[in-house]
Amino acid sequence: LAALVPWSRRRSRPFAYDDGYEPSPNPRKVRRGFAEFLRLFPSLEALTIERAWAGYIDATPDALPVLGEVPYPRGFIFATGFSGHGFAMGPIAGRLLAELIVDGQPSLDLRAFRFARFAEGDVGPSRSLV
Repeated sequence: LAALVPWSRRRSRPFAYDDGYEPSPNPRKVRRGFAEFLRLFPSLEALTIERAWAGYIDATPDALPVLGEVPYPRGFIFATGFSGHGFAMGPIAGRLLAELIVDGQPSLDLRAFRFARFAEGDVGPSRSLV
């Protein structure tokens, strides 16, 4: 209930609190997904599912990842909050952060993905990425 109260710290910082809740996998979705996989790859029909896992998607309020260095602690670099697109964005995020670490400057501007945007209020559909 604390997360619902407008003035609650828990509401203003929802990811700072751990509910101790781990979601259970949905067996129906697991079976459906596996059946579709076998339909696409029938030669792999000998495969079985030994166990299934479910987890949370790391999401940010504006559905954009947080990429880049923060002023403090010095040398700390974020790469999180991919909002369900981490697998697709992983290669470019990895490259840009590797450039940042090795060269001190990524080849693309990461300003739109800075951690400080939340404190600055620069989130939401009306903000510009330019």
